[in-house]
Amino acid sequence: KWLRITLITGGIFFALLVLLFLGMTWYIHANKAAFLKQITGQLNERLNGTITIADMEPSLLKSFPNVSIALKKVVLQDSLWQQHRHSLLDVDYIFVRVNTLSLLRKHVNVSEVTLQDGAIFLYTDTTGYSNSYVLQGKSETKKKSSSTKDANVKQFTLRNISFIIDNRQKFKLFHLDIRKLDGKLHASDSSIQFTML
Repeated sequence: KWLRITLITGGIFFALLVLLFLGMTWYIHANKAAFLKQITGQLNERLNGTITIADMEPSLLKSFPNVSIALKKVVLQDSLWQQHRHSLLDVDYIFVRVNTLSLLRKHVNVSEVTLQDGAIFLYTDTTGYSNSYVLQGKSETKKKSSSTKDANVKQFTLRNISFIIDNRQKFKLFHLDIRKLDGKLHASDSSIQFTML
């Protein structure tokens, strides 16, 4: 009798979880344009450059029961891109895994980020200017967000990424082809720290 009650209760809970997951997935898909505009706008407010995202869609099977959002063709360029033509980030996919219940709150809990199929290009010209300047953030945004919490990502993964460091000032060039690299990411207004696992 108790086993039957437990199985029924577990089945109902699982069914509700599936319905919640499907509902969240439908909600994201139905409001895709608004979400995409909001994400792009918030990122551009914080960065000293421009980020473009071609498309986004929920990824159903990648992180059940949580929700994964797939951002397609993401390009991050600094303000002097027209001069040197080197995008800091140019990837085909960024998968962002979020806690399903956190979507109902204002603060979205991001637990996993995966960058897949593309390139990270750190460029420094002969004067010492680097396109990584785009990550330092705008001074006005730093002041407004000084009381906000730092962003921590428990799992940060690179898949099929070309990592290039081109320092024209010091005459150094490094090119790494990364098939898979796992780590953790800690980001604040002043720095971004990546720790390999």
